[in-house]
Amino acid sequence: MTKLTPVGADHTATAIGTHIGGVSARAAVALGLLLMCTAVGAQVRQREFRGYSPEILAQGGSYTAIAQGYESLFTNPAGISAGEPEFRASHLGLWLTARPDKLIATTRSLVSDQSSAQGGGLGVITEQFTKNGIGLGASWGLGFTRERVGAAIEFDSDAYLFGKTFPTGLGGIQNLQLTGSVGYSHPFLIGPVRLNAGLALRPFVRQFAVIDPNTVVSLLGTFTKIDTGNEIEGKSFESLPVLSGFGVGVDTGVIAELAAFRLAFQLRNLFDTRVDYAQNTFSDFLANVTEARLPQSDTTVRHTIPIEFSFGAAWRPDLGVTSEIIDPVVHIEVRDPFFNTDPDKSRPTSFWTRLHIGSEIELLRFFDLRLGLNQGYLTYGAGIDIRAFQFAFAIYTLEFGRHAGAQPVSGVAFAITVP
Repeated sequence: MTKLTPVGADHTATAIGTHIGGVSARAAVALGLLLMCTAVGAQVRQREFRGYSPEILAQGGSYTAIAQGYESLFTNPAGISAGEPEFRASHLGLWLTARPDKLIATTRSLVSDQSSAQGGGLGVITEQFTKNGIGLGASWGLGFTRERVGAAIEFDSDAYLFGKTFPTGLGGIQNLQLTGSVGYSHPFLIGPVRLNAGLALRPFVRQFAVIDPNTVVSLLGTFTKIDTGNEIEGKSFESLPVLSGFGVGVDTGVIAELAAFRLAFQLRNLFDTRVDYAQNTFSDFLANVTEARLPQSDTTVRHTIPIEFSFGAAWRPDLGVTSEIIDPVVHIEVRDPFFNTDPDKSRPTSFWTRLHIGSEIELLRFFDLRLGLNQGYLTYGAGIDIRAFQFAFAIYTLEFGRHAGAQPVSGVAFAITVP
């Protein structure tokens, strides 16, 4: 990922990586230009925004062949009938984009007075921003799946800041999205094969913006105790230009089960998902939300989220009664093998950025160990599933560049669920 420079919104947008919380670099570039030029009727290719699931992240980002329950409504809807019914009264997730080995030191420096230009904490913060970037995201949702049907609603937010120099060279992306999902999956028996075919509708309202260096300085001054000694005029976050709009995604998928094996494929954003964005300020967007109005503006622009194809496979050995003690599964997914979601098809991302390998070992039916390989990087985590609640965490690395090793970005994700 090209690092940020402190010159203008177009350069800031250009420097954001291939996908930041689901937003492509080219979409960020186009957004920056649109915010400055206020073009009308333009159309931009954009990747969808997805919340981070620690269960999926810990398993290398692979989910197509193992989708089930609540997660299937936002991944592969065929998992509604392929998995056990599930009810979530509340699902709360949190992810921190930061190097895990320096997370405690960074947090301490952000909230303490030692992060001034004369203090030692500023070095840790500078390294995080310029080498890995710093981000914060959260999600809340509720939903259910039964034998063949499911419904859920989820709110996700994410912000990511990164730059070549601290603080005047920092910029980033900010996302808010409210998503609903209604799905149906039907099982078929074809000889020894159980075939699950699913379909889901995902209406959503999304708001996002490119954050320029002056706004970053204002945010740091408002929410942290950082005193960098830089005399740069901050800009109010409320006046930040944003795009907000409404769209409906259509997802379909199939999971074929034969003994211990699964083969699966899915199509996300079938027919392409079109979103007409209204351009206004962040304060206007909040006013629309408060009054329960859809985003509206005299200036609109259409973005298109292209169709994404993925296929996967999984193997869960049948250990008989031993599975009550230990129950393993391994799986693999290749996402978008035809490069359809790449913003610039003349410069496609590498195969390794599309490969996801995962595994999970369930112990005594309540404790889970997870390990994976996400885009060439090791991921791991664990989970507890008892009657009163479920807890999961993951330590992961994502690739924000065009090929493995170009711009690895690490983080930590947590989630707690009340059944």
